[in-house]
Amino acid sequence: MRKGMIALISAITKEIDYKSVEILYDLNITKMEAVYLRIIHEYPGISQYEIAKKQNTDKTLVIKHITNLENKNFIVKKEIDSRKKGVYLTVEGDKAVNFVNKNLENFEEELFKGVEEKEVDLLFNMMTQLKERLELSNRRDHFSYNFKK
Repeated sequence: MRKGMIALISAITKEIDYKSVEILYDLNITKMEAVYLRIIHEYPGISQYEIAKKQNTDKTLVIKHITNLENKNFIVKKEIDSRKKGVYLTVEGDKAVNFVNKNLENFEEELFKGVEEKEVDLLFNMMTQLKERLELSNRRDHFSYNFKK
């Protein structure tokens, strides 16, 4: 077995986090707020409870981030029925999601420039397997993003 693999993955994660902060700086949003914007984009009208369930996180954390996004005019809550409010993107929120998606796509292209497609596919499949094994090991059912190769 290879030594230092966890340290290497941690170093890669740190660099990706650094780039993410750089991308999100102008929007004045956090990485988690960007994640929530992307979820709301994919599931318009989703409730805060459903977001917490999908993210396998505490509802109070979701409420905090959703409130921040609402205060920044990226989202709006609308009553769906007498007991449920859904969360929707505003025009600014939609622009933010498009900005984030475009920049992440550009970052991926930059990152894998000069790497053969079959190597990217192999890495993608291996990373997916590692993620699934970690979730099983941690006994977590985690929200699965619609990953695209």
